[in-house]
Amino acid sequence: MYMPGSRAPFLSLCLAAGAAAHGFLTCPAPRQRRNGPIPGQTWTMWMGMSGGSYGPGIGNAQSLSAGGRNPSHANPGTRDLCGGTLANHFSAGSLYGPTEARGTFVSGGTMAVTVRLTAYHKGWFEFRLAVPAGDTQDISQDLLNEH
Repeated sequence: MYMPGSRAPFLSLCLAAGAAAHGFLTCPAPRQRRNGPIPGQTWTMWMGMSGGSYGPGIGNAQSLSAGGRNPSHANPGTRDLCGGTLANHFSAGSLYGPTEARGTFVSGGTMAVTVRLTAYHKGWFEFRLAVPAGDTQDISQDLLNEH
């Protein structure tokens, strides 16, 4: 994997849309973990999905796919890259969009990843790095395919 410069910031990990498992990253911290309490929810730093809206708490950490596979496939173009609804704005510049880099990794090096499985259905996880041009650039499939 080539990444420009001697170090590349780790900015985004997405689960493959077809993964048949429930789980979430614990290391490095995933994008749904905030670096501080969630506005109006000072008891948690985790934000997942609950039905059609965001729901706070570690119990929802594995539920970032906006209601699962069927709604995404039944309504093409109604979900963002990692499964969130377009109306919830899980993209750059929004309240629940990307946060600071979760780590810095050396090009060609090894990155340890820890996933907590909450249910296993013989699926897999796929990880990709994205290096957006700035804080307001959305993560796209083309950007993820670069690395």
